[in-house]
Amino acid sequence: MVATAVLEKRLTRLEEAYGDSLCERCSGTTIVIDCSDNISVVKNGSHLTPEASLKFHREEQSHGRCPECGNFRERVRVGWGQLR
Repeated sequence: MVATAVLEKRLTRLEEAYGDSLCERCSGTTIVIDCSDNISVVKNGSHLTPEASLKFHREEQSHGRCPECGNFRERVRVGWGQLR
C-alpha cells in the first residue's frame, strides 16, 4: 500500500532528525492514533496488544510526556487523501 510506505518514510526521517531516546520506555516506540481514535503502539517493530497500547498511551496523557524520563513525545499529524 502506497500510503503505508509514505508514512514509514516520514517516520524514518523523523527518527533520523531527532535521534532516539535513551529511555527504555521511549526508545523505538511509535504511537499511532487513526482517524477513528484507535490507538496502536509499536515497540521495536512489534505491535502491542490493543489493551497494552491504550494503557501505554493513557500513561502519557494529557501532555504526551513520558512518566519515566519526563521527555515529551514528538507529535506528527499525517493527512490521508487521494494521491495526486
